[in-house]
Amino acid sequence: MDTNEITRPAGLDQAPDVGPATPTPATDAKEEAVGQAIEPALEPALEPIRRASGRTSGRARWAVALAIVALVAAVSIVGVGVAAFGGASSALAPWAPATTTAYAELRTDLPGDQQAAVGSLLARFPGFDDQASLDMKVDTAIGDLVARVSGSTVDYGRDLKPWLGGEIALAVGSIDTLAPSSNGGVTGGWGLLLATTKDPAVAQAFLTARFGTPTRTETIGSATVQDVAVPGLTDRSIAWAVVGTTVLVGDRAAVESGIDAHATGGLGAVAAFRQAYAYVPAEHVATAWADLPTLESAALAARTALAPDASPLPSAATTRIPPPWAVAYVRAAASGLTVDVVVPRPTDIPVDTPHVSTVAERLPGDTIAAIEVRDVGARAQRVLDAVAKTPGLTDQLGPAAPIVDGALGSFVDWAGDGAVVLTRSGGTPSGGIVVTATEPDVAATRVAAIRALLAFADGPNGRPVLTEEPYGDGKIVTVDFGDVRDAVTKAITDGIAGGTPAMPATDLAMIREMLPASASVAYTVQRGVFVLGTDAAFVKDVVDTTPADSLATSADYGALVALVGPSNDGQAFVDASAAVDLARSADPSISTALGGDVSSFVDRIQSLGAAWTVADDVIRLRLALAVRAR
Repeated sequence: MDTNEITRPAGLDQAPDVGPATPTPATDAKEEAVGQAIEPALEPALEPIRRASGRTSGRARWAVALAIVALVAAVSIVGVGVAAFGGASSALAPWAPATTTAYAELRTDLPGDQQAAVGSLLARFPGFDDQASLDMKVDTAIGDLVARVSGSTVDYGRDLKPWLGGEIALAVGSIDTLAPSSNGGVTGGWGLLLATTKDPAVAQAFLTARFGTPTRTETIGSATVQDVAVPGLTDRSIAWAVVGTTVLVGDRAAVESGIDAHATGGLGAVAAFRQAYAYVPAEHVATAWADLPTLESAALAARTALAPDASPLPSAATTRIPPPWAVAYVRAAASGLTVDVVVPRPTDIPVDTPHVSTVAERLPGDTIAAIEVRDVGARAQRVLDAVAKTPGLTDQLGPAAPIVDGALGSFVDWAGDGAVVLTRSGGTPSGGIVVTATEPDVAATRVAAIRALLAFADGPNGRPVLTEEPYGDGKIVTVDFGDVRDAVTKAITDGIAGGTPAMPATDLAMIREMLPASASVAYTVQRGVFVLGTDAAFVKDVVDTTPADSLATSADYGALVALVGPSNDGQAFVDASAAVDLARSADPSISTALGGDVSSFVDRIQSLGAAWTVADDVIRLRLALAVRAR
């Protein structure tokens, strides 16, 4: 071996001792059929918005196509060493070293139902309704991106498409060892780009042409590894090898370790990786996996290196053991995109009973955004119990202590599902909290007790002023705290640490101008709900809402629920059109950025949001983007 060769990091191709693999049932594909998966299209699809309206219609269209398809719609030739995990399989994971910290993979062959789903989804956007020319349009979209990324030095149709197969992956490791070198480069860490190829000879020719004449060539087993020095960096080189139908490009040591790893299964044989991929369905567009403990160690090391004088972290932040892994996967559906993020459930996080929302039918139909939480009372009581056990904390709560310490009984046992809501009644944004009352009489009693406590509470301007207004089946109470601008700016000026100004005076003045001259809230308990709002108008809007004209009947809300699933522990919803209109009214420059051809794509986005569920074994977060039918 060349004496100048970079030493392979110790243990790079040795699997960490994570215990025996525990088979975990893969998620049933039928249950996931209503659009699992992600948002990788979300950020790229909105990129043309930020480019403003100066782009040509063709380029904006190709950018949207690229965002949805992710990369290539070429035919895949699955190479040697396919590893199967639950419903998913990977030809590239066995080539990643077992010490990989993070791994991401694109299935450019769009397996199973994903080819049809992507085609149906693209058809909802302008210019993609002709499915017969879909492949050509996708190629154009990819070519546009490749040209921009490479500075027009790489032509997708000529240089990449002839040899790229159906999978592309990136593996990185040893990121906790990253550090700047004396010559401006980077030491530590390693990265490895992997891809399947349908024409190894063409792939080899492209890599040689791209990187230039190799400075050294070495045969490792049946593989030929070549590398070139990185200009200006004496401690780095780029190496590549084509082994069968697999392409490896990256640090010299990483390429060699990837070749060695394949003999024993590499990352695909690591227990934590196999456990995670058991939750990934076979039909997906992209996946990503991470070793969370190693990532956290790297983050702590970077914090120490970059900010040695920073305040120490709370003990909980340094002693808590993170979940061993996280996995995410992307799926397309005819109506949108979803991403599932799955992590093992820590034992201290309780399991609740997921169910269909009972609060959505009480929210106004013009709701712009809502974050729903199931079983608010039970969750809130757990928090109050934890606070009550904190030494000395209840002594500082004054009149509010009985609410926390349980001296007067539970104040939240009546609460069912709840939501934080933003609406725009009459064109003016307003919002608040809506909670269903499982026991309305108990809710009224508890809220009355809280009102009595408020009468003795001291605020920045003394005791708040309470007024009543008859409405609906009860009364709306308004609590006026007076002008709190001086109190808020003083608190910010003093800072959390005490005595040290937290921000410049000009920023404080801007914040002060944003605060209302009179701070108040309004609330009521009636018709089976507790409503707390920024003003009485919001409270009245909720009281007047019936199931027939509620958010639950909204087509935009229904489209999101169809993607994330109706039964969960909580969910978030955003009406995309209403949110964009609100942003436009707040900032005229946004209207300019969203004008022209870009608006025809933005207008297709119907809603976006998320849902989360805590199960016995894992916590699942599902993000979703719904697209309007044409």
